[in-house]
Amino acid sequence: MRQEQFRQELRLIVAPVAAALLLSTIGCSAPNREELPSGGVVLDLSHQSGEKRTSDALYFDLDDIGLADTQSGEQPTAKVEAQSDHARALDSYGVLATIELQGDDVVFVDQSPTGMSDDLKEWFQESVESHGPIIDTALRSGSLDAIHIGVEKDFDKDQYESDDGDKQALVHGFFEDATNTAVVNFTPNNPKTLDSATTDQLILHEVIHSLFKNSSISAFNNNAIPKNTLQDFVSACTNLRTVVANNFNESSYQFAEPVHTLALIDLDPIMKERFGKVALAMAEGTAVNPNYPYVTTGDNDLDECYFPSLGHIGLQIATEQGLSLQSSENTAQLLSLASAEQYYNIEDKMIEFLKEDTLYKALTESTYLDGEFDRMGHPYEGIDELAASTLNILVSFPTAYAENIRALDNDEQDAIIDMTRLLIDETVRTNPELKEFFVEREARLLNAIRQ
Repeated sequence: MRQEQFRQELRLIVAPVAAALLLSTIGCSAPNREELPSGGVVLDLSHQSGEKRTSDALYFDLDDIGLADTQSGEQPTAKVEAQSDHARALDSYGVLATIELQGDDVVFVDQSPTGMSDDLKEWFQESVESHGPIIDTALRSGSLDAIHIGVEKDFDKDQYESDDGDKQALVHGFFEDATNTAVVNFTPNNPKTLDSATTDQLILHEVIHSLFKNSSISAFNNNAIPKNTLQDFVSACTNLRTVVANNFNESSYQFAEPVHTLALIDLDPIMKERFGKVALAMAEGTAVNPNYPYVTTGDNDLDECYFPSLGHIGLQIATEQGLSLQSSENTAQLLSLASAEQYYNIEDKMIEFLKEDTLYKALTESTYLDGEFDRMGHPYEGIDELAASTLNILVSFPTAYAENIRALDNDEQDAIIDMTRLLIDETVRTNPELKEFFVEREARLLNAIRQ
């Protein structure tokens, strides 16, 4: 993009991850422009996805689109014109732009208070169009009604940490099942730039959630899971988690001392005993039992696709050793203020280990973003997140994905390839319009791995 046009002093800039969690793809023929809604531009969704684009980074100043000037770290407030028809306010965020189906066309509608600049609008259009077939299919099949690009009202809702240790509120992205809406909201903080790679695939991640929810194994779906489908995924998830559990247990001694400290400073006697046992298991390399049903949040949740949190490990060990389960419901809430900080510090280190030292590294989006953002992707948190991240990476970074798989041990390669193929098969089964698209990418991936 034309970055030189945005080199004026920036008082507020939205971070790249914000942009990233967002956009994906689209494609259509151009209709009569007079029929378009105000601010609407028809998107060309004929584009296929590939490696990351080479566009320059783009500065995004919220003041340019009619939002009040704020200092870094302050919640944005809309100017008077932001209360007009252009800025639809929802319960938790304000919409700046919408991607939706208008008749036979997929349209980008600028709803910002004073209108986006041509360069900024082009930036978002390109990001959406870069993965056209997927977004086009999601919108036309009815699994996705709209993509909202917005501004978060609750500034403290999502905090991410950059590699340099600075706390940054970057973005809040989610798929809203009740309204079939993929939402990516910017939040203001330290000056950052929009990056094309993160912008493209952050939208894609949320859109893939809408596609995968059609599967009976999705937590969004309450349909009965066919027996063969369930068996296949239970087997694949168990194999994947077992490999990761073995890696984790071999290195879990590094968490033993901080967990022991947590047990010493905790004020709840049940938690004190429980984390004392966890610390011992960490030191012995026996903390994670890959066959334990860690998560039971719904009938359709595949427990085997979750890797346990510190709290889940504590519950597992308490159950296996016959300890009191009286305080097992909300572990974190039972901790003192001092131990709560210690608890979350340990969890952060555990997540860092999963993303850097296990096969989850190949399944986490941040791996493919030059290390700029260490919180993009969390495939260890269930089948839906595993599917969204895996398919996103397969589509956005096929060559790098194959290289990362080739670098794994044989058992890790088998586990990740089996899971990837199952996710492709299930997505194609529930979205047959994408069969050719994903079959081609599966063949390309397998050929690259065998080279």
